[in-house]
Amino acid sequence: MNKTTFPLRTLLVAMATATLAACASAPEPVAPQVVTKVEVVDVEESIVLESDALFKFNRADVEGLTAKGFVELGELVAALENNFETIDSIELVGHTDRLGSDEYNLVLSQQRAETVKQYLQERGILAPMTARGVGKAEPVVTDCQGEVATPELIACLQPNRRVVVNVNGTRLVEQEVEIEVEVE
Repeated sequence: MNKTTFPLRTLLVAMATATLAACASAPEPVAPQVVTKVEVVDVEESIVLESDALFKFNRADVEGLTAKGFVELGELVAALENNFETIDSIELVGHTDRLGSDEYNLVLSQQRAETVKQYLQERGILAPMTARGVGKAEPVVTDCQGEVATPELIACLQPNRRVVVNVNGTRLVEQEVEIEVEVE
């Protein structure tokens, strides 16, 4: 054996042993961890309440609310209380179908919006609220045939009879994100 190769071999073995020892003591890689990130975001949300479900035909007062209307309004109160961090404003917009005079429909739509406003306020929704009626000016269905209030025409025009609740506020939004944690 050559004397010069022995120290070199010893040195290589020592370096390999030191490298292996360093690798053995290095921390093991950590898998990414999933955490929930919560942010407050501004929201503008519209909720449509069908007037036929809320009110008896040709009615706009609290006594004219249907059983289903009370349920829908109760669900609206719960949603406003539970789904928003803050509520900056609520706008209630009443709508009617095209049957009847412009003046009558404007008054009916305004009264329905006011009744929903009153209901919300009486149940503790204290956000600034406005109520307005637009009558038959903003239909969502325009292809119904006829001028006489037949059951078919009334059914066809039903989507136009509604109260729209526009909510401006903030909501907490949760999002799962992965983060890497280094362990030393």
